[in-house]
Amino acid sequence: MAVYRRRAYGVALHFSLPGLMSLLSLVNPASMTMWRVSFAVVAAGGAIVLLLVRGSLPGAVGRAAYLAAVALYALIAVIAVVPSLVTDVGLSARALQAEAVLREPEFMN
Repeated sequence: MAVYRRRAYGVALHFSLPGLMSLLSLVNPASMTMWRVSFAVVAAGGAIVLLLVRGSLPGAVGRAAYLAAVALYALIAVIAVVPSLVTDVGLSARALQAEAVLREPEFMN
């Protein structure tokens, strides 16, 4: 059934994309550009793919979880492209720390 394949693909993305972001950023840990580009590309791709594989969502909780996942991926991509955004909103964390916190809930889905 196509709906179940889409859901399975979405679940696989939730586990693989955060790991892929981390792996690509470790290619050269000293390079801020490397982690910013890898986070931006993978997170934007994750948001786009999740939008494309969307099927019927079971109930309000399913819709909320799905929209939260897309929003988190989009926010990670935005912070990677504009890291000063973290300090502009008054947070004392660095952009990399903010993205790490945003990435962790993906493992819980």
